[in-house]
Amino acid sequence: MKNYIQIIITVVFTVTLFSSGVAASEDNRSSTTKKETMKDQCQVITSRLDAFPEFQIIDALTQIGEDIERLPITQKTDSIVWKEQRRAKLELWLKALGKLDRMMDPKFNPNDVPSINIAPSSSSIAYDSGIAPSAIKDPKVRAEYEQAIKLNAEKGVWYSFQMKLRRLDKNWSSKVSVYIKSQYASDVQDIKEINALVDLQFSGSPRKEQLKEDILSAKQKSP
Repeated sequence: MKNYIQIIITVVFTVTLFSSGVAASEDNRSSTTKKETMKDQCQVITSRLDAFPEFQIIDALTQIGEDIERLPITQKTDSIVWKEQRRAKLELWLKALGKLDRMMDPKFNPNDVPSINIAPSSSSIAYDSGIAPSAIKDPKVRAEYEQAIKLNAEKGVWYSFQMKLRRLDKNWSSKVSVYIKSQYASDVQDIKEINALVDLQFSGSPRKEQLKEDILSAKQKSP
């Protein structure tokens, strides 16, 4: 019951957070300049990421990524504003990836798939998998079986969540690579800015150096 209440609270929080983010985004679209719109939307998305719980609904997290992707970038002819905006957008992408990185369980094993049905454990009777607990007369076996069903269900929810996080991480990483290719050159200053932003968002993460390598490798391969 406690877990059930916690899930309800989490869902209510998500709906409220998501609704406020959408409303704020709509308000931002009425800004008079692209620079103001970009700044306002960055602040809204940053607040949503900062407030986001570690266990959350994937759809709401996916929406944040879509909002980042839609952030407007001014033309390169206005070099000062363009550089400010491209940095702000990359920082948001990396902040979102950092959030995913912290939510992904490093011990997660995708091959450890939850069971579709489990069988009661008994030394005297061979029960079929998926049998209703009410059909088991032995109270000890029944209680252990009910607990096993509960744990397997929880494992299923966690497994699904972790798999979705990894698919979203792959999708966002690809989008970040495309974004960097389109907005950054391979000169020293641009590479320095990219590295600094990765350091900021992935400080202390084992993934930091690998992410730098992936980004810079993709950058070097770009035409």
